Amino acid sequence: MKEGWTRKLMALMACCLLASHSIADPQPEADAARIEKLEKLVSSLEKRVSALESPSGQIPAPVQGVQNQSAWENKTNWRSLRKGMKKAEVRSLLGEPDKIDATGPVEDWRWGGPTGPNLYFVNERLSGWSEPD
Repeated sequence: MKEGWTRKLMALMACCLLASHSIADPQPEADAARIEKLEKLVSSLEKRVSALESPSGQIPAPVQGVQNQSAWENKTNWRSLRKGMKKAEVRSLLGEPDKIDATGPVEDWRWGGPTGPNLYFVNERLSGWSEPD
């Protein structure tokens, strides 16, 4: 008896799976725009990786991308950070912080208010960060 129910349940699941694949996408234009945006992002990331892997060791230029957006507000700039970077390298990517707190060998940089993104240095080297939402 259980075997009959199992078969019926499996058949029902198969029908549901097939039906879900046959339903047309109601917004193909939105998908096309999303794909185009993702392709541009991938291209941009490939260029950045190529620059980071170059033997010159140059710091990538900050990405502005959006008008009226500060360098620190652009997540791409935050994602270019690497542990061990010097303060000058971080400033070139994110700009001048809104607030700096220093306690001994630890220095905390913050942008956009008390709950905004921040990063910290230990002994003059970047040790960690939390990027903007």
